Amino acid sequence: MEEKGLFALALACSLAGIIVLFFVSEKIEVKEESISSVLEKDVGSYVGVRGVVISQKESKGVALLKINDSTGVIDIVVFQNYQKIRNGEEITVTGKLEEFKSKKEIKAETIRLALKKSVRFIFKPIKK
Repeated sequence: MEEKGLFALALACSLAGIIVLFFVSEKIEVKEESISSVLEKDVGSYVGVRGVVISQKESKGVALLKINDSTGVIDIVVFQNYQKIRNGEEITVTGKLEEFKSKKEIKAETIRLALKKSVRFIFKPIKK
């Protein structure tokens, strides 16, 4: 009988922990940095940048956006559908810094379109 009680307590604590982590993870924000400082970070780091879209390409479910700020240019890779963004629009991107063909790029987790003082959410992957 005591084992069943311990099992139930362990299960309840585990579920409570998972629920807390779910809600806390939604509130964690990645600090926005300049592109030049992001390019100096280690591959695998989670980063946030803000810049103007200067070009974009799409091919077989993958989009490649190129953005710049006053400090540099970086590629943003998007592997899921996203709302079309026009060249010249300012966006904020968070994601994982990766390297492809000796060049650093950001694998987007979120993309937000900057609209004057507010930010409109345009891309967030569905958690599986």
